Amino acid sequence: MDVPSLKNLQQRALRIVQDPEHLSKLVQEADAKAEAHQSRIEKFWYELKGLLRLLQAYVTGRYRDVPWKTLLTAVGAVLYFLNPLDLIPDFIYGFGYIDDALVVGMVLGSIRKDLDKFNAWEKFVKNPPKVG
Repeated sequence: MDVPSLKNLQQRALRIVQDPEHLSKLVQEADAKAEAHQSRIEKFWYELKGLLRLLQAYVTGRYRDVPWKTLLTAVGAVLYFLNPLDLIPDFIYGFGYIDDALVVGMVLGSIRKDLDKFNAWEKFVKNPPKVG
């Protein structure tokens, strides 16, 4: 893998979003990497995990209220996070995840409204209001 171009990420994201099995594998791979490197990515770990939950809920069909552009943007961020040889290679201890944090942070900012909507839905599903 080499440093991904924006066009390359967009093309790969489009293919992956159209293939639920591939998207599910991507989410699992990113989740495993996030768990394995939690201490190195602590500044954006929690929000990355939320993004991965959104993608997993989408792929399983539990949550479909996601604009196409948001899906593509989210998958692009995950692809960037998974690439160990991105702008600053992940193996450079202390610095390797700085670019990942910037990319994921920018993506999270650009899709904040959709993430907040998902988080509210997720909270409602886990803690539905009591009736009666």
